[in-house]
Amino acid sequence: MRKIFIIAAIVVVVALLVFLFFGKSKKAEGKYVTTEVQRGDIAITVTATGTLEAVNTVQVGSQVSGTILALYADYNDLVKKGQLVAQLDPTFLKAQEAQAEADL
Repeated sequence: MRKIFIIAAIVVVVALLVFLFFGKSKKAEGKYVTTEVQRGDIAITVTATGTLEAVNTVQVGSQVSGTILALYADYNDLVKKGQLVAQLDPTFLKAQEAQAEADL
C-alpha cells in the first residue's frame, strides 16, 4: 500500500511539474505594441461643487445716472483700469443739455 502511495505521489509531482513548465511558457509570451512619442496637449478637467469668495472686491459706479445702452463686461469678468464696462443711453443727457442751452 505504501509503495502505491509513493508511486502516485511521484506521478502527481511529475504531472504538476510538466503542467507548470509547459503551461507557463505559452502564457509568459507577451505581445507589446510600440509607437513613437508624440508631443500633444494635456487637458485636465476638475468638476467640483462649492462656494467661492473673491479675494478682492471693488464697487463700480458712475458719475451720472441713466439707462444702460450696452454692457461690455459680465459678472465676475476680469477688467482692467480704464476699460469701458458699460455705455449709458445719452438721450436723457442730451435733453438736459438742450434745456440748459435754452435757459441761457
